[in-house]
Amino acid sequence: MKLSITTAWNEASAFVKREAGPLFLIAFGLMALPGIILQVIAARVVGTGLQVTPGSAPDFGPLLAALPILLLLLIPVMVLSIWGHLTINVLALRRETVIGSAFGHAARRILPLLGAWLLLMVILAIPVLLILGLGVSVLGASRVGLAALLFLILWLAAVFAAIRLMLMTPVAAAEPVGPVDIIRRSWRLTSGHFWKLLGFLLLILIVFFVLVLVVGSVAGILVTLLAGRPDPGSLSSLIIQLITGVLQAVFLTYFVVVIARIYAQLSGDISSVAEVFE
Repeated sequence: MKLSITTAWNEASAFVKREAGPLFLIAFGLMALPGIILQVIAARVVGTGLQVTPGSAPDFGPLLAALPILLLLLIPVMVLSIWGHLTINVLALRRETVIGSAFGHAARRILPLLGAWLLLMVILAIPVLLILGLGVSVLGASRVGLAALLFLILWLAAVFAAIRLMLMTPVAAAEPVGPVDIIRRSWRLTSGHFWKLLGFLLLILIVFFVLVLVVGSVAGILVTLLAGRPDPGSLSSLIIQLITGVLQAVFLTYFVVVIARIYAQLSGDISSVAEVFE
């Protein structure tokens, strides 16, 4: 199938414009806000755990004791984020048109997608660990240049895999398949479109980075003037995090819908195009 990023963007823009309120609430409530809450909790824990008195070493005991709790809290944050991504995909692909039904549809697909990610992590971890182990034993500590080259190769391989598996979430949202087929289907759909997808990803990430940098800098100055320095755990820090979360929700809304519309093109699912433009 041919791929047009422009077509996908136009469809996504039309759909987001029409459904901006619900989509933004889903992105902020499930994908941005839980992460902000976890950051606030972590900042409190780190601030408490690293308090020191002059002339004494920092006490890492409270921090290490809280680390398992933070890792446990990370699990629901990840699950909520997956649920949000799936829900937006379900709506963007018109598998459901009612918000409640979309939540239910997405909830049923959380486990298959989560299983696909866990399986993928295991599959990728084995060669990475083998290569790193071989590199450390062969190169040693004196061959810094070759070690850097090895890490560069691993990084490029990770980028390649990320692009080829970019459609895992829309596949999970649209097709009743298991973890293995989710991975296989995304790999097959993105075949022959790597460079176009890479260019799209780089462009949208650059735009988001510039937007966050500009808005974050202006917001940081204003918040500092009005509420004081944004120290960890302070009110001004929370305000800045909320502003960043809003920007993140806007970005994720457009990004997830564009990826869903790319999937619609590559899978031949053109039946939902008319509904997107209604």
